[in-house]
Amino acid sequence: MRITMVAVLLMASAALAQLPDTSKMMDQAKGKASDIMAACKEDKIKFCDKVTEMNAIKECLKRNKDGLSAGCKSTLGVK
Repeated sequence: MRITMVAVLLMASAALAQLPDTSKMMDQAKGKASDIMAACKEDKIKFCDKVTEMNAIKECLKRNKDGLSAGCKSTLGVK
């Protein structure tokens, strides 16, 4: 029984070690959001002023891509 528990704990530990570092992913997402807000500040005001949630802002900006500034387009990755 004891060996089984040790084996289970070792397998669980190995599985957890293979999971992505979520804090790093969150930091990257926050950095990208900050980049978008900085590059698209005027565009957000012009096209998406009432939108508050980040994913909704990105979608709103993409829907209005023809009117966006070059810097905002570049940061969003749209042409």
